[in-house]
Amino acid sequence: MKQPYVKNGVIVDPVVVRNGDNLTITYDGLLAKSGASHVFLHIGEGENFFNVKDVRMEKVGDNKFKTTVHVQPTGKTVNFCFKDCANNWDNHYGKNYVLTTPYQ
Repeated sequence: MKQPYVKNGVIVDPVVVRNGDNLTITYDGLLAKSGASHVFLHIGEGENFFNVKDVRMEKVGDNKFKTTVHVQPTGKTVNFCFKDCANNWDNHYGKNYVLTTPYQ
């Protein structure tokens, strides 16, 4: 079994996303550390973000947010990033956070 995806304060499990999976995403990255009161997960398929969802994450602890989302990817990747209620973004320096699917 692969270890969870961990990068820049982001933890995702499972790492390889299959159709119908529930992804658990924990975030304590830049926005959380900057004092955001709310963080939203912006998640979609592929580099162009189709089938996009914005999901409000639950605050757990002082600087951590968490959510579980149901995904049904049909392409090669699931891409995501984060935004706060002031519309500040954490998009991994413009690269977004990317998970692979078995459809490659």
